[in-house]
Amino acid sequence: MSHESELEARIVELETRVVFQDDLMGSLNDTVAGLGEEVAALRKLCTELRDAIEALRVGVGHDVAGEPPPPHY
Repeated sequence: MSHESELEARIVELETRVVFQDDLMGSLNDTVAGLGEEVAALRKLCTELRDAIEALRVGVGHDVAGEPPPPHY
């Protein structure tokens, strides 16, 4: 194998690797973006649940967190 054909084969191999890495980076970027959206949705849900729990506490009329445990404890 000549020196030029060996260099050409190495360049083709490197170009192939770069193409696969670009594809992988694009795929990973899409995954990260999707996870970011999922995290945002979960944060919103947590806020809504916290607000709902607070509304229930207010609806009961007092905060049971400050009460002593029942006698059977």
